[in-house]
Amino acid sequence: MQRSSVEPLLRRLALRCLAALLLGVAAARATEFQESDFVPAARRAQFHGQRTHWHDILGSHCPKFGVKRLVAVPLPQPQGYKAADEYKLQLSFDGDSHVTPWLAIIGKHAASPPYVEVELVRTGSEIKSVSAQVFALDAEDQRDHAPLVKEFLNATHWPKHLLVHYTWRTQLDEDEESGLLVLFSAGAFVALLLGLNVARTYRDKLAAFLADVAGEAPGTGLGAPPVEKAETAVVRRAPSGGSLAATARSAAALPLNYPCLALTLALWVLGLFLAFAAKPSKISDMQLAAFNAKLKQAEAVVPDLSYVEVQLVDAEVEQAQHKVWFWRFKADARAAVAAHQPAVDAAQERVQRLRDRRDQLLREAKAELGLWSEAGVEEAREQFWESYASGKLFAQRQTFWDAFFVIIGSRERDWLAMLLNLLFRTLLNFFTGMCVSVFVFLFSLPSLIWSYQAPLWSGVAFFCLAAVAAVSVIASYLGLLFGAGATATYAALSMAAAHQQRLEGGYAPRPRLADGRAHHD
Repeated sequence: MQRSSVEPLLRRLALRCLAALLLGVAAARATEFQESDFVPAARRAQFHGQRTHWHDILGSHCPKFGVKRLVAVPLPQPQGYKAADEYKLQLSFDGDSHVTPWLAIIGKHAASPPYVEVELVRTGSEIKSVSAQVFALDAEDQRDHAPLVKEFLNATHWPKHLLVHYTWRTQLDEDEESGLLVLFSAGAFVALLLGLNVARTYRDKLAAFLADVAGEAPGTGLGAPPVEKAETAVVRRAPSGGSLAATARSAAALPLNYPCLALTLALWVLGLFLAFAAKPSKISDMQLAAFNAKLKQAEAVVPDLSYVEVQLVDAEVEQAQHKVWFWRFKADARAAVAAHQPAVDAAQERVQRLRDRRDQLLREAKAELGLWSEAGVEEAREQFWESYASGKLFAQRQTFWDAFFVIIGSRERDWLAMLLNLLFRTLLNFFTGMCVSVFVFLFSLPSLIWSYQAPLWSGVAFFCLAAVAAVSVIASYLGLLFGAGATATYAALSMAAAHQQRLEGGYAPRPRLADGRAHHD
């Protein structure tokens, strides 16, 4: 009695410890970002033998995950700073998970005028490491950023704006394309073996099916069982090519009788070929030169864009100083906000105009390469794998929380039922995540096609082929996943049934004689 009361308590304690362990593992993982997400950043300064506290950097000056950016970070005048002091800067990213060394910005040992090159290394949706270096602006860059250079040359001018260039480098821990190609090849090989096994097991029924498709009488095709000895002798005297010809006619008639199946298989094979093996057109030297020329024109807009973005931030900060609590109900605060609104609107208009100009030049540069070039096809493939990674990440997170709540809230003693429940939830989560990833990719594909300024017919053809490739890859992935789940479920249920039969056989009542003694025959 005491043992039966202790066992449920120990079981609940073990389940809660396991859930706490899973939660701790999830919390210990690094922050996962989506493409173009803002990465939290902070800065602090060192001068005159003292250091400031960490100050958060505004989102417009923070790096974007996976996106190269050139920003002008404002540096306010620190209290107690003297013109002869050295000014060093330190940056942190992702909640102080990655911190740069101290960078000399102003002083005898600092580059003048300086700019900071920050390289962030990513793996999937995580940041692995960060490095930073200070360089001096060359003559051409000084002309492009003349207002910012004047700020640094003037020792009394504060705040100064420091140019920071964020670059990203991808560090691959695994080659997803090669892994999926091997996985699909292995799945096709296993499917072939299963098909041969099924064909050998159901040979008679398949022979009758092929004979029915070919319009022959049952018992005259390949593999038909002999009915009588006389008929067997007749079959032996028949020409050896008759049954093979019937089989060939049956195989040739299958696509005609099942056109949807044949079309689906053809599109599936075409999609896998486009996703993994298709080679896009190479970029010529002339196209590359034209692309670089347009790209240089777009880069020439970036300094002016950075400068007007700084002006916009300053105007918004000045306006925000008057947005006190319930400022809409205070006449003086409302008037001050309205007085600063024209400056904010003018700065926003300048920023938008320069952004449109930059985007137009980038589209013209991509148009020089072409949508069907290596650049266009590789960009589409990267976009698909990003959406695929997002869907897989969603499925993993949902599966983790499902497992957490199932383990915590489970009061069943049947572990097999709980594992099958988790398996079903996992398959459902991956099905949902993969389907959503396909829709996300298809909705983002028109903007990619528009960026290359492709003709209408070319864009429609590219969209259709990319959609076929994406659906084929996701369908293959889900097919292998559901096949593995079905195999695991079948094996688990078979083992459970065999175990139940052994239990029932072990406790079967023994036959007894009339006098009550056991019978030992």
